[in-house]
Amino acid sequence: MRRTGRRVVNGVSDRLFREFLEMDGGFLIRQSWRRRWKRATEWVAAPSLLVAYWIGMFAVTHMPLSSTVSSHSHWDKLVHLVLYAGLAFLLACAATARGKSGAMVLVVPAAAATMYGGFDELSQIPVGRSAELADWLADVAGVVVGLAMFLLAAAVMRWARAAD
Repeated sequence: MRRTGRRVVNGVSDRLFREFLEMDGGFLIRQSWRRRWKRATEWVAAPSLLVAYWIGMFAVTHMPLSSTVSSHSHWDKLVHLVLYAGLAFLLACAATARGKSGAMVLVVPAAAATMYGGFDELSQIPVGRSAELADWLADVAGVVVGLAMFLLAAAVMRWARAAD
């Protein structure tokens, strides 16, 4: 390789590389950044958020009830529904981030959240809380709501991508 006053990197002169970037408008650099950001959010953020949410949910559901909170109120069932809707939504997001598609995005999160709901109810007994079938049914309803929210969010994202 002959040096003519220009720096040569991997066989490509700085001038040629700059001209290529100007022709391309820097698309390769932006694309690379976007790809790296997407990979980071898919492989790190979604599962990390899921783990943090699940640990928080376990901690909250295993605290002994205070005397001011009644476990037999309608608010208790709403809390179960909301918590498990969030869990199912995050499980589906994490499954999608890990490359799952089709029915696996719904079936695996639904099964995991439903089974965890049963485990959660039974494991509350040692901390002085009661295991109720109605609570588990509220958990299952929350799973259905969470997966419906995920399907709606996925449809909106597909629509937005198609509009671009």
